[in-house]
Amino acid sequence: MKIGVFGHYGNQNLGDEAITTATIQNIQRHFPDAEIVGLSVKPDDTAERYGIDTYPIRNIKRSVPDSNEQQSEQDLEQQKSTPVSINSGAPSGLKHQLKRLPVVGQAISVIGRTLDLMRKWRQEFGFLASSKRYLKDIDLIIVAGSNQFLDNFGGTWGFPYTLLKWSILCKLTNTRIAFTSIGAGPLEAPLSKFLVRVALLFADYLSYRDVASKKLVENTIFPIDGKVYPDLAHSLSFVKEVANSPSDVAPSDKTIVAINPMPIYDSRYWCEHDDGRYKAYVGKMSKFCELLIEEGYQVQFFSTQPTDENVITDILDGIDQHLLSDIDRSSVTQCNRQVDQLMTYLDSVDIVVATRLHGTILSLLAEKPVFGVIYHRKSSDVLTDMEQGEYFVPLDNFDTKTLKSKFDILAANVESEKKKIIQYGQEYRQKLDKQYNEIFDLIR
Repeated sequence: MKIGVFGHYGNQNLGDEAITTATIQNIQRHFPDAEIVGLSVKPDDTAERYGIDTYPIRNIKRSVPDSNEQQSEQDLEQQKSTPVSINSGAPSGLKHQLKRLPVVGQAISVIGRTLDLMRKWRQEFGFLASSKRYLKDIDLIIVAGSNQFLDNFGGTWGFPYTLLKWSILCKLTNTRIAFTSIGAGPLEAPLSKFLVRVALLFADYLSYRDVASKKLVENTIFPIDGKVYPDLAHSLSFVKEVANSPSDVAPSDKTIVAINPMPIYDSRYWCEHDDGRYKAYVGKMSKFCELLIEEGYQVQFFSTQPTDENVITDILDGIDQHLLSDIDRSSVTQCNRQVDQLMTYLDSVDIVVATRLHGTILSLLAEKPVFGVIYHRKSSDVLTDMEQGEYFVPLDNFDTKTLKSKFDILAANVESEKKKIIQYGQEYRQKLDKQYNEIFDLIR
C-alpha cells in the first residue's frame, strides 16, 4: 500500500504541519506497513520533518529550507522565473534604442511575453508528465484538510489550478483522491470556482471542516452533498507532560496567558495590506497585555509560523516599557518550529488568546480555554461549536475594554469550560476515526 499526504504545507506553518502529522499518524495506525509519501509546496522541508519520500505539488525548485526563512504562500506564488530575453546576444544599447520605437518596442514586448509564456507552459507540461509517472504506484492521495479552496493567496493559478491538475492526474493513473475536512474561502474569481468545480468532479471522497465551507462550495460552486467533519488537527496524538517530568518550560506560580498573534494586514506577509488596520490590531493587543501584566498575569507569546514573530515584536514594542523592565523578551516568546515543541508548550500554559485558527484548535486539543481575536468566521465557528461562543471578539472592530471584560469571564470559568472542551475533544476524535475508516475503505 502506498498513500500520499497532499497539501499546501511545508512553509513552517504548524497548523498545516499538525494536520499532516495527524494524517500520517492515522495512516500508520490503519496500515502499519504502508509506504507514506508527502506532496507539498516545499518537499525538502517535508522530507526532513517526516523522514518520507516527497514530491512538489507545483513546478518549483527544490532547495534545502533555511531555518530562519520566513516564507508565505504569497511568496511561493511570486517565485517566477526571470523573463526570457528575445535578444540576449544584442548589445544592450541597441536593444534599448529598438524598444523606443513605438511599433518595434511593442512587438518586442509582445514577442518576449509570448516566448516566456510558452517556456513556462513547456516546463509545466514536463512537470505534469513527471507527476503522472510519480502517481502511477500510489493507491490513495489524501488532500489533508486546511484551507484548500481559496484564491486570495496566489489567485486562480495558485490553489484552484493546483487542485485541478492533481485531480485529473489521479484520474488518469487510477489513483483514488480524497478531499478530507477541507476549508473553503475566500474564493471569488469565476475561473477559480470553475477550476475547483472541475477538480471535484474527479474526487472519490469529499468532506468539509465546517458547515460554512460546505455551503460556500455546494451553493455557489458544485452541488455535491459532502459530509462535515472536524478539522483533522483534532485527531493529532501527542504526549502530555506529567507531573514532575522534565520540561524546558519554567514553572510559574502565576496564571500564564499565552498569546498567539497573527500578521493580519501586515505588508510583510498578508495578501491584503492595510497598515492602519494592522497598527490598530497591534496597538490594542499591546494595551490588553498591559492590563494583564498589571493584574499579575504572566504574559507569554507563541508562534505557529515564523511570520507571527514579527507581530510579537511589534506588540512588545507597544507595551509600556516600565512594565517590561524586569522581563527578558526572549523568555516570554516561544518560537516554535516543530509540532511536538508547540504542543509541549501549550501543555504548560493556563489560558490562550489566539488569532490564528490552529493557534485556537491546537490549544483546545491541549485542553486549554481559548479566547479568540477573530479575523475569519472559521475560528469563531470552532469556538461556537465547542460552546465557547462567548469568548471571542472580531479583530477589525473590537476595543480593549470589551476584550478584557470578556476575558475576565473566561478566566473566572476556566475549570467548567475545560470540561466542555475535553468532552468535545473526545467527540471530535470519534468522528474523525469514522472519517478515516470511510477514506481507507476506498483502498481496502
